[in-house]
Amino acid sequence: MVDKKLETLAYRLKDLSTLRNLFSELNFDFADKPVNKDNWNDEQKKIVQEAKIIASKDDYKIYYIQTNTDSLKEWKGISSKIIKDNNGLCMICSHNPGGFKWIFSSLSKDFSKSFSETRHVPIDINPDSGVPSTFVECLEKIRVEKESTSTSILSQISDAFDSFAVQIHDELTVNVFEALKVLSEGIIGDKNNNLPLTDETLEEIREPIFILLYRIIFILYAEDRGIFPVDNKIYQEEFSLKWIKEEWLLKSANIKKLAEFDVEKRIKKLFRLIEIGSEELDYDKDEFFMRSYYGRIFDRKINNKLEEWNIPNSNFLEMLSLLTRTKDKKGNYFFLDYSALETRHLGSIY
Repeated sequence: MVDKKLETLAYRLKDLSTLRNLFSELNFDFADKPVNKDNWNDEQKKIVQEAKIIASKDDYKIYYIQTNTDSLKEWKGISSKIIKDNNGLCMICSHNPGGFKWIFSSLSKDFSKSFSETRHVPIDINPDSGVPSTFVECLEKIRVEKESTSTSILSQISDAFDSFAVQIHDELTVNVFEALKVLSEGIIGDKNNNLPLTDETLEEIREPIFILLYRIIFILYAEDRGIFPVDNKIYQEEFSLKWIKEEWLLKSANIKKLAEFDVEKRIKKLFRLIEIGSEELDYDKDEFFMRSYYGRIFDRKINNKLEEWNIPNSNFLEMLSLLTRTKDKKGNYFFLDYSALETRHLGSIY
């Protein structure tokens, strides 16, 4: 059962004061101290407008950061810097026309000064659809007790992040099979592919479709983790799956302007970029560079069937919707953020 008061406080998240109210409900103590920026570089200081410790418990601190950028890559760099230097949970906020975007960042509980993983949970709060129930459930798990210590809180928050990732994993596992069905219907339904609807055909197309689905999941993970150059204008406009989400999934009117198989053509171009890199595609290195990430799943010769078949726009977009969005218990849709997943979750889905 979702905590209604916590859900309301999460829905109202928009600034420092609402964040402080939320963590007061989670039993953290009031704090009001500036973040030490002595070890920050000029670029980090330039993009951060406000940085404060707004709550604490024992020696565990809650950080609020307001920036002048919407770049998730820069957000993650700032939050990683803060929490590796000072143990705590870091929240960065941005306001956009559709609502508020936050990123919650923490260290994994397997922390050492020489190596630690910073984990991030990006959250979109939309006035029309509210706050994801998975996020409220995550917050419930980090409510502290009177006797809580910084060590126990770190473990508690790490476990909450684990649960959040597992929920995404479980939703994706279900959606992958629905996406398999959608792509199968598109491939067999397109007459140009000359594939009859038989058990033999279904068996023939199953493995290549799973390869296609895993390619998409890998790319979504790489984009959300900032592994691919998502902030580069050329990558955004010519390759990015995030661009497809924003321009085609969210703006359905734009779909009517598409020529037949435009979605597939764009995504195949992205697959080619991943296979051979930007230099082989004759892009100026000073304007756009991305190295190849060659592997069997992106090899065109090994997976030649995917090069031969046509997949209609509608089937491709429905598949992308299944792999990028989830529906909560109230029926509201939210975009998944793959950066909350770990590689073991991807392996499990595969």
